[in-house]
Amino acid sequence: MLRVVERMRPSDRKVRLFNAAACRRFWDCLPKASQAVLAESELLADGPSRGHSDDTDLCRRANGAIERLRPRQPESQFVSAEARIQYHAAKAVCYAVLSGDLWGTIASLRDLGGLLTPAERRFHAAIIRDIFGDPFHPPPTNPPWLGRSHDALLKLARSIYDNRDFDRLPDLANALEDAGCKNATVLEHCRQPGPHVRGCCVLDLVLGRT
Repeated sequence: MLRVVERMRPSDRKVRLFNAAACRRFWDCLPKASQAVLAESELLADGPSRGHSDDTDLCRRANGAIERLRPRQPESQFVSAEARIQYHAAKAVCYAVLSGDLWGTIASLRDLGGLLTPAERRFHAAIIRDIFGDPFHPPPTNPPWLGRSHDALLKLARSIYDNRDFDRLPDLANALEDAGCKNATVLEHCRQPGPHVRGCCVLDLVLGRT
């Protein structure tokens, strides 16, 4: 699936959000410093924001989080299994911030060992579909129904995106339908249980993001 996505030439923003979503799955395993880096990396995907870091600062902080967790002895001698998981989860965040490709973060998550289960691979496949869409049935470009009820659609989509309130995507589907959308791919995507993440292709369509 990633090879197909690569041929679509996704934007740097989409790649960053995919990497972040893959790491967010292990949020509770991350040290606080890496959680902060990951959250700011997602914000930075949508453009520089006053008061937030740039890429250089994020990379420095991501590397610093790894160094604080690195065992003084060889890696095989972590103090505990929890310490090993925390270290490798922090490394995955570092890849997510540093990497401009779709492979580095997934490869680094393999170091988490038993946590990268078949269920996690299915999750990765699901967020690929959520962010990049179905390459064989891509969302429409500039559909006429987006111009109807535009302000209301934009307000709802922005609220869902900013607040990670993805449970409200069926509400967006209803609003799109009321505006005249009859595209089954778009409507079904919103009504599917997910997972949905920042970068969701339908939210991006409404918000005008790539």
